[in-house]
Amino acid sequence: MKYLKKINKKKSIQLSQLFSAEISSLVIGYLLLSILSKKLLPEGLGYYSLFQTILTTTFLFLKFGIYNTSSLLILNTTSQQEKKELIGSLYIICAFIGVILSFTFFIGSFLIEKTFINSTIGLFFRNISFLFIIFPLSETIAHICRATNQINILSFYKITYKALLLTMIVCYSLLKSTFIPEIICLMFLFSIYSLTIVVSMKFKPSFNNSKKHIKNIFKKNKSYGIHLYLGQIIDESTFYLDKILIGIYLSFESIGYYHIGVAITAPIILFSNTLSTILFKDFAHQNKLSNKVIILNIFTLILSGLILIIFKKWIIILLFGLEYLKTLPIITPLIIGLFFNGLAQPYAIFLKAKGFGKVGYFCLFSGPVNLIGNIILIPKFGILGAAYATLISNITIYIFYFTCYIYYLNIKDFNSETSNS
Repeated sequence: MKYLKKINKKKSIQLSQLFSAEISSLVIGYLLLSILSKKLLPEGLGYYSLFQTILTTTFLFLKFGIYNTSSLLILNTTSQQEKKELIGSLYIICAFIGVILSFTFFIGSFLIEKTFINSTIGLFFRNISFLFIIFPLSETIAHICRATNQINILSFYKITYKALLLTMIVCYSLLKSTFIPEIICLMFLFSIYSLTIVVSMKFKPSFNNSKKHIKNIFKKNKSYGIHLYLGQIIDESTFYLDKILIGIYLSFESIGYYHIGVAITAPIILFSNTLSTILFKDFAHQNKLSNKVIILNIFTLILSGLILIIFKKWIIILLFGLEYLKTLPIITPLIIGLFFNGLAQPYAIFLKAKGFGKVGYFCLFSGPVNLIGNIILIPKFGILGAAYATLISNITIYIFYFTCYIYYLNIKDFNSETSNS
């Protein structure tokens, strides 16, 4: 805590506020998953998890770096009116992306049907494809809040949409003894959409000068966002592929077990993400990462990791039941992998805040490592193989983000010496 006190008071308050929201969201998430694991059973939970994975992965390819670029432009703009105009322009771009996403799922649903021939998930995507028009708008919330430092809105969003989903699921459980996965998927979309629309209006977007700002966003995107995008589609798409490959090589039931393991270990990087989000705006004006930030991050990662390793068995039994003890072997490798992922977060966010977009290319190495690892290890070791592939990939991510950070510092120092000579 002594390191936290050395961060200025405002940042400490924001850090506590957002972290509390993350913890609340986590608790609600565990309650949700506890109910779903019992009502959907492993196979139904796997269906729900695969739905989220396919949606997230497909949308990833349509981001084009626009969100990161818009966030950077909003961050570097001092005029409040211009910030609102940039936000409005981003909303217009989201509408176009939404139409593309909807059309993509309508056409792509036939491929999903052929990939998962024993499931109706392809038909389900086709029937609700029109609903995905709104989905890209949800991605703007975290980026705008981070750029404008409106942590209270981000905290509200993170808690409320999950609370709404929990309320709907509790009501549903009173009516049905077992759940239909498709209904849960629709509830998931409704909770996100309803909160996204409400929160989006809180930013008071302006659509004045939209043509000019959209042009500037795309211009800046060529030198910044597109570099992050190219790295992200390799890195994150291959990261999400683990559940898809588990569904292909194994079963929806195995996806359900793996989903529980991922959910249990996710809190490890909670503080790392929160800290990096809070300091994003400050990073833009700092020459390098503070040692206090790095040490605090390492300490919380070690502490949370040890707690989960010690109590992992009891967490599974208490929240999900004895049937999900099959998840136990994958917990430790996932924890170690997330430890390295958490180590990388401050470096990644710092470089993004500095506009060092080419950091995305470093992900071109970690992505293939994860993909090849999953292809080799899942058929041989099942979900444990997926956990080991994730571990190896996260170590790679840390190595390359840290290397990129050192490279950035050396380039900065070289440019500084050159200008002074």
